[in-house]
Amino acid sequence: MIGEMLAERYVVKRRLASGRYLSTYEAEDAELGTLVSVDVLEAEGLPAGLAAERVEEILEAAVSVRGAHIAVLYAWGRIGEGGPFFMVGENVEGAPLLDVLDDCGELPPSQVVEIARAAVEALAESYGRGLFYLGLNPGQVVVCDGGAVKLVRVGYGWILEESEPRLAQRVSLYRAPETDGGVEGLRTSDVYALAAMIRGILPREAVSERLRSLLDTATDPLPRNRPSSPRLLLEELEASVLRGLQGSGSKEEGGTGETPAPGGLSFLKEGMVARPLVPGEERKRSSVLRNLFLVVLGGVALWVCFAAAAGMLSGRGERENAAPVEEEEKVTLPDLQGMALEEARGLLDSLGLEYECRSAPSRLWSAGRVAAQEPAEGSLLTRGEKVVLVVSAGREGNQTGGSEADGTAGPSSSGMEEGSPGAPPPGGDPTASRSGPSVEQAPTSTPQGMRMPDAPERAPSPPHAVLAVSPRSGAAPLCVSMDAGRSFDPDGDIVRYVWRCGDGTVLEGMTAQHVFDPPVIPARFQVVLEVFDSRGSSSTASVTLEVY
Repeated sequence: MIGEMLAERYVVKRRLASGRYLSTYEAEDAELGTLVSVDVLEAEGLPAGLAAERVEEILEAAVSVRGAHIAVLYAWGRIGEGGPFFMVGENVEGAPLLDVLDDCGELPPSQVVEIARAAVEALAESYGRGLFYLGLNPGQVVVCDGGAVKLVRVGYGWILEESEPRLAQRVSLYRAPETDGGVEGLRTSDVYALAAMIRGILPREAVSERLRSLLDTATDPLPRNRPSSPRLLLEELEASVLRGLQGSGSKEEGGTGETPAPGGLSFLKEGMVARPLVPGEERKRSSVLRNLFLVVLGGVALWVCFAAAAGMLSGRGERENAAPVEEEEKVTLPDLQGMALEEARGLLDSLGLEYECRSAPSRLWSAGRVAAQEPAEGSLLTRGEKVVLVVSAGREGNQTGGSEADGTAGPSSSGMEEGSPGAPPPGGDPTASRSGPSVEQAPTSTPQGMRMPDAPERAPSPPHAVLAVSPRSGAAPLCVSMDAGRSFDPDGDIVRYVWRCGDGTVLEGMTAQHVFDPPVIPARFQVVLEVFDSRGSSSTASVTLEVY
């Protein structure tokens, strides 16, 4: 293997690690002169039930996954016909997070947030390319020498880990139950893995009640009981850590006086060491907190009883004579993320809140849906306060021909373009035709002996839209195939097919595919097909999909 050239470009230099079926090498890019990492997996080491064809599909999709926190897979292939798989990836120097945790036990909350952000970015990029299972675990998170975080083997790392029992045993704590034995998981399996990783590295005192409840739900043994979006975990983690940092201000302000650790995992390069987890400490801390909570709860109950008694004993006349104190009515801001823009506007109007809309590209949300909000969900606002909505404009570089978010128009409502046959002349009477006699020039009678003029030509018929959508219902994320091949035009040809998917996405073509992955399930989407003929006439057909 040493000295062999792979993909006609990468020369293997030395072996870094080896196992029963998996070996890792260092190689040199002959064109750029840089070092790369090469994983070689024997075909017989593939997990049982995972076909080689499926491995090839996963690797082909993983090549296109890119991101600031993602180690790139440059190339892949097989050594000989039916031989071992090789994967050439970016050479990342640093320590796996799995090894860091063996020394530290827990990490500062700000670094946990940074790791979770990198993981969610990798998940979003992978989902956008059809990879809905990463087998996420701390072994795939590398802390670089400069403190940055990168995820390696994104999309296919779980295949390599399952090929070596020792690796599989180390990451088994982060694997969802349905993936036992090397079974390829689903999106909810990644939600389980991310929740298990957050729970393992976040200090217990930084976990709020809401975050703890969400982590319990995300690690439910049944996939259908887990949330489908990993971003929900990240948002609640950020909120929990932010509340903790706000409570740790200066001692003069009533805080703890502690300074939050800076980002970038800088504690690894500045001599800061996370506090190790002491065996038995978790149980002791939980007992103390439980007793303290009961004491506080009892005090609150006594205060409520005293306040009620004092209110009953006080004179009713005094209350009636006292000047009324007007309190501004407060409303709780709901979670608007993932809603269609019009739906979010209507909800804010009903709450009496002002709003401001901004447009930005988004990897997770389709165009026309709310990608972020400020203030966050659960904030108490006074009627008339302003809420800032960040509306998804789709992925960067995605040209969809207009969306509800930016207000641009799609196809003309009349189905005609200027200059097309049958369209009204520019600037003229829309009832006038481009050719033929005007109304005044048309004969009103036929003298005897003259031939009757030819009957007017029959008006052209519009096209007929016929759509086939499969499947029409299923669990999220639901990949739907759409076909308009049966659409026809009685007296012409269909020249354009436009699909409106009901979630802000607009596609074109006789056939199309789209993944429906709503943040809240169950959900329904109305898919509308509009077809145009060569004269500009159009017709539509629609069908309703259900995602649960």
